[in-house]
Amino acid sequence: MKDIELLFQNIRTHSENGKPFLHKPLLIIFALGQCYLEKRRMIPFHEIDKRLTNIFHKFYPEGLEKNNTHYPFGRLENDKIWEVENSQYLSRTSVGHLLKKELIEKNIHGGFTENIYQTLIQDKALIMNITKQLLNKFFPKKQHDDIKESVGLPQDEIQYCKENRQILQLLNQDSENKNPMHPNKNGFITYLNSLHNLEASG
Repeated sequence: MKDIELLFQNIRTHSENGKPFLHKPLLIIFALGQCYLEKRRMIPFHEIDKRLTNIFHKFYPEGLEKNNTHYPFGRLENDKIWEVENSQYLSRTSVGHLLKKELIEKNIHGGFTENIYQTLIQDKALIMNITKQLLNKFFPKKQHDDIKESVGLPQDEIQYCKENRQILQLLNQDSENKNPMHPNKNGFITYLNSLHNLEASG
């Protein structure tokens, strides 16, 4: 899991006048929200385009080229966390950008690589940790809750604990019955228990 966190920490973002472009971080956070909600891995670009355009306009008011959702959709492949359907057969500009029109016309899908996706949907604590790191690195604190809400992520740890209370109870029952469990689940139980204790203490 540390290797996966490191990949997200090392994503490369273009900067201008010392300010990073926010296209990649916002696409990643959107996709993390999809994983948290246990949606499909590969998402049609036309769906990403619609959702991401709204997110760009809401949280990236000073950013350049807010409608260019195809930039991060294609460029994330270089960061080894993202996959684009039939990537090798798609046209690109001289600087390596995919063509938005072609992505829509050919109904191209994209999403996290299979390994990363499977790890994330089994470990929601990891999703929240990666999201927190990205928010702290690229966005002001006042935007954090609104960004998470816009992509379907819980806004705080107490909400996260409440949403996963039933999961916690089921996992604890499995543990008590000594059923074999994936290593990630043990960490998940510990994390949820800590949040449950936090809520109980106010």
